[in-house]
Amino acid sequence: MSSFVPIDLSAHFNAGSGNVSLGDDRYLWPYRSDDVEVTPLQALPGDDALFWGVPFRLAKADDEKRLIVVADAGKKVDRSVTIPIDGAARRVLFAHACAPTEGQWSTLDGASQELGRYAIRYRDGSEIVQPLR
Repeated sequence: MSSFVPIDLSAHFNAGSGNVSLGDDRYLWPYRSDDVEVTPLQALPGDDALFWGVPFRLAKADDEKRLIVVADAGKKVDRSVTIPIDGAARRVLFAHACAPTEGQWSTLDGASQELGRYAIRYRDGSEIVQPLR
C-alpha cells in the first residue's frame, strides 16, 4: 500500500497544453514547428501517473484545462495560485515543469536562477518558502 495520497487539483486547473503569447512574436512555451501550439506540454501524461514512483493525479490528456500555470510573463497567466489542503502531511511533493529561458527548446542558461517559489502556509500561520531553480 502506498503511503502517498494524490490530491485532486482539478478545481485549480487554469490552462491547457497550448501556448501563451507574450507579445512581439514571443511565447511562454518553446515549440519546434511552425505551429506555436505544438509544445512539450502535449507530451505530458494524463490520468493517474507515477513520477519517480510517486503517484500524481493528473487531468486527462485531452481535457481543455489540465494544468496549473503561473508565470510573471504573459497577461493571461496567473502570477500565483492558492490551493487549500485540508489535512496533515509529513511531506508535500510537487510535479512541475518550467519553460526554458527565452523560449529555447532546451538550455542550461539560468539554471541557478530562481524561477519561482512554493509558499506553504500552515494552520498556525507559520510559513515555509521553497525557491524553485
